This record gives sequence, C-alpha cells and structure tokens, in this order.
Amino acid sequence: MRPASALFRSLSLVVLAACGGDLTQETFPTEVAPVICQQTRTCALGYYESEYRDEDDCISQIEEQYSAEGTENDAAGCVFDLEEAEACVEALKGATCEEWFEGDALEDCADVWTCASEV
Repeated sequence: MRPASALFRSLSLVVLAACGGDLTQETFPTEVAPVICQQTRTCALGYYESEYRDEDDCISQIEEQYSAEGTENDAAGCVFDLEEAEACVEALKGATCEEWFEGDALEDCADVWTCASEV
C-alpha cells in the first residue's frame, strides 16, 4: 500500500470512529488493528520494529489475527457484543503506556465476545 493510501485509510478510520461509524463483527478487526499498532509503536517501539516491517505489515497481521479469532468464535456459537467492541476500541485509543504494559488496556476488550462456556 502506498503511504498516501495508508494515510487515507487511517483518516477514514478516524472519521468512522468519530461519527459513530459502522462497527460490526466484520469491521472490528479493521477498526482495532490500527489502534493496536499505534499503541504498540508508541509504547513498545523495540517490539514493534522487531515484529513488523512497517505500519501496513502490523495492521495486516493484527487484522488477520482478529479476523481468525472472530471466525473461530462465531463458529463456536459465541456472540459479538457491539457495545463492548466500541468500548474496547475507545479504551485502547485512550490507554497510557503503563496501562498497555500492565495489560489493563486490553481488559476492556475481554467481553467483545461472549461464549456459552463463559456464561
């Protein structure tokens, strides 16, 4: 992806989020990946540089991970919670590096999926 395309994509995601965009089970990986990549780059640059070639590589890998997780959860009969997904993205956007390191930032993402075994 060309740098201008990456910038456009990032700006599109910001606009969608600001306008209460169409976050769904299918778009969740696309929404959360840039946020996770930004936080990782900001709070753990050494790790980020060792794991990803660039921002596009990071976003692609995170999107794939979350898409696969969504597919598995859906197949297992788990239920996607839109409100929890929105809260997850917002919590990650506002997380401090301390919250990131401690894992507190991801706690808000624990309830995005609810599976029968968790009820």
